[in-house]
Amino acid sequence: MKYKRILIFGAPGYGKSFFSREISKVLNIPAFDLDDITWKNEKEKVIDKQRDKNLAARLKNKSWIIEGPYAGDWLHSAFIKSDFWIILKTNRMLATKRIIHRSLKRKLGKIKGRKTPIKELPRLLKYAWQYDYFPKYIKLAKKYKKPFIILRSKKQIKSFLENLK
Repeated sequence: MKYKRILIFGAPGYGKSFFSREISKVLNIPAFDLDDITWKNEKEKVIDKQRDKNLAARLKNKSWIIEGPYAGDWLHSAFIKSDFWIILKTNRMLATKRIIHRSLKRKLGKIKGRKTPIKELPRLLKYAWQYDYFPKYIKLAKKYKKPFIILRSKKQIKSFLENLK
């Protein structure tokens, strides 16, 4: 793949983190999760100025994969510097299962990541079900004139990864 600065978008539980790690392994490009630069801890976000500084530091790399559900103006520099976008639009039931599974594994310390308090799980699940930035991602990709692909199933994701090798 000729692309070295890749953005991956999708709702919570759609597989962005897993997918970015897999692409990172194949292409030997560092992957970053936007949650890691947006959240100070499981309850508190960093201030906007710090978030922007964190993002700018990641964008200084020659190559990168950045993933997250965000589509705000604060990502303008990432939109400009990116050269390929991947938009995940998978099944919401599968996303629900993944969110619950991931939250429990993080709570038990079996995997790393921001630990969502159990009492916040219903809010996160509701957000995942109501979340529909999909049209916004398409509009942004066209606005910034970026090539993009939409992956809607495990089969398409697997095929994409196979074609990278």
